Amino acid sequence: PSSVLSTLNREGRRTNPPPEFVELVGEALIIADKTEGAFDPTVQPYWQWLRETVEAGRAIDESEQARELAKVNHRKVRCRADEIRYDQAGMAMTLNGIAQGWITDRACDLLRKAGVEHCLVNLGEFHALGGQPSGLDWLVGIRGAEGREVSLREQALAVSSGSGLYFGTGAGKNHLIHPRTGECAEDRRIVAVRAERASTADALSTACAVLGDSEAESLVRKWEGASVQIIRPG
Repeated sequence: PSSVLSTLNREGRRTNPPPEFVELVGEALIIADKTEGAFDPTVQPYWQWLRETVEAGRAIDESEQARELAKVNHRKVRCRADEIRYDQAGMAMTLNGIAQGWITDRACDLLRKAGVEHCLVNLGEFHALGGQPSGLDWLVGIRGAEGREVSLREQALAVSSGSGLYFGTGAGKNHLIHPRTGECAEDRRIVAVRAERASTADALSTACAVLGDSEAESLVRKWEGASVQIIRPG
């Protein structure tokens, strides 16, 4: 409850936030803008409302849905070194779609400074420093897609799937929500994104999970060196 993010969400503003938090929020907003809102950290109020509605067994009320979706808009977040605030009441952010990648990158930066040349870091997302000491690329298996592997060398990997967390009975409602429409991602579709940084891969995999295949592929091409694999097991 006393964390920077919880305080910001509860009060609508946070003065003198830690510089690391400002950097992370700033990166999230840049990616949100570049993805045209397919990734949007301000989806939290709608996310919370949908989960509570589904798990309580209530039907989706369209007027309530519209009210909660109206709180989702990354362009109404003001992020400065001395203050982060929301321009609209009831807004909140989740950094779940980027923070694991951001922390993974931070760990890799520290390892590089310490002289590490061959390492695969996994802190929720993967980031490869160099290749294996043998000279081969690192190989990462994709959970839920038997036999599918991704090779990594000086790249990061993030994987998203609607099957990661279901709301209620899992009848088409899961944790990956399109911030503009409120629709949930296709349940068993797996999206694996490689990028230079794990934070980028993390956010892009979240965005691509709620987009159609061709839209996802077009989006990822905006980032040099990034790529996406879309898998439907079975």
